[in-house]
Amino acid sequence: CGRWAMSTLTARRRIVPPREAASWEEARMVYHEDLTDLSPAHLQYEAWWAGQLVARDPRRLVWRGLEHVSVGSWASERILAIHKLLKAGVT
Repeated sequence: CGRWAMSTLTARRRIVPPREAASWEEARMVYHEDLTDLSPAHLQYEAWWAGQLVARDPRRLVWRGLEHVSVGSWASERILAIHKLLKAGVT
């Protein structure tokens, strides 16, 4: 779990939205399913990373199958989910 989280953290140095079709890991990110596997420090990084995506280009899209949402909407969902996990004390 920690090994996967660290490799994911390193792989996300690029500021680009995840794509569901790119890989299993990115598909989990699109739906925020990856968050429960991360430590509090990684969750805080993910909140920062989501904010960077919006700051870079708020008009970009995150594809969910054949549908899409703006990166701003997706980041808001992700940050809200992160705050809920941190508040619940998930480690």
